[in-house]
Order: sequence, then structure tokens, then C-alpha cells
Amino acid sequence: MTRRRLYNTLLILLTLIAIVVLLKLVWAIVGSVSDLLLTFALAWLIAFILRPVATWLSDGPPAQRLIRVLHRRWGERYAHAVNRLLDPLAVTLVYLMLLGVLIVSVVAFIPVVVS
Repeated sequence: MTRRRLYNTLLILLTLIAIVVLLKLVWAIVGSVSDLLLTFALAWLIAFILRPVATWLSDGPPAQRLIRVLHRRWGERYAHAVNRLLDPLAVTLVYLMLLGVLIVSVVAFIPVVVS
């Protein structure tokens, strides 16, 4: 009975050691790609935050007003073509505004950092 208990204890300890070694390997792999994972997480977060703005630009009142004006002035075909371009245009505009805010922030903080 004691020999069986010793085998069970040894088996449990070897299993725990194997788990610790595997966790260490997983931690090393995640650590080596952590910068990439952080970049993807930040990109997802920015897209998640800015999605309502892009949706408002592509489906909101300004877009609907533009489509109505184009429909009255040039007809359904031209209005439909512009309507298909509103989503990519809205996303591009939002990211350009984000880039502008980033540039203004960097330019505003340059004097503080230099002094």
C-alpha cells in the first residue's frame, strides 16, 4: 500500500512539474509576440471606439441629406454610387481626423518635452 501511495505522489509531482514547464514555455512564446498582440489589441480598441463616429458619418443625417440632394440633382444611379462609397469614405475620414489629432498632440507637446 505504501508503494502505491508513493507512485501516486510521484505521478502527481511529475504532472505538476510538467504543467509548470508547459506554462513557462507558453509564457515565453506569448512574451516573444507580446508587442504584436498589444498592437492588435490597441488597433481593435481604437476601431471599437471610433466605429460610432464612422457609422454616424456614413448613415447619419449629413449622409442622408447628401444622398437626397444627389438623388434630386443627378438621379438615382449617381446617388446609389455615392451611397456605396460613404462607408469607406467615412472610415478614411475618421482615421484622418485621428491622425490629425495625433499630429497636433505631438506638436503641442514638443515645447514641453524640449524645455
